[in-house]
Amino acid sequence: MSVGKHGGDCRSKGSIRLVEFARCGVVVIGLMVLTACHPYRVPVEQGNYLRKDLLQQVKVGSSKQQVLDSLGKPILDNAIEDDTWVYAYTREDNKTIIRYRTIIKFKNDRVINMLIVEE
Repeated sequence: MSVGKHGGDCRSKGSIRLVEFARCGVVVIGLMVLTACHPYRVPVEQGNYLRKDLLQQVKVGSSKQQVLDSLGKPILDNAIEDDTWVYAYTREDNKTIIRYRTIIKFKNDRVINMLIVEE
């Protein structure tokens, strides 16, 4: 048996440290396995989220300016049809993807139709 400088047993201290190190290793490996099995993905939101109360402000006959004031600028510019505005929204998390498109058609700068599509 080896004796340290101060008369203590060197092997017992080393054994204790080895056991503590092994326990830490088991805990770290266990946490790695648990997180690998259930990866967390941060929800991603893109586009124009339009609340129902704001959508209800837009009515047939509303002007483009009134729509802008209520809903803001649409995320998608329609270069082909200037009289069609598309507000798109996507939310993606671990399990689901939610997609909405709100399509507003104008004639003479007034709303003639509004369609909400959930994909």
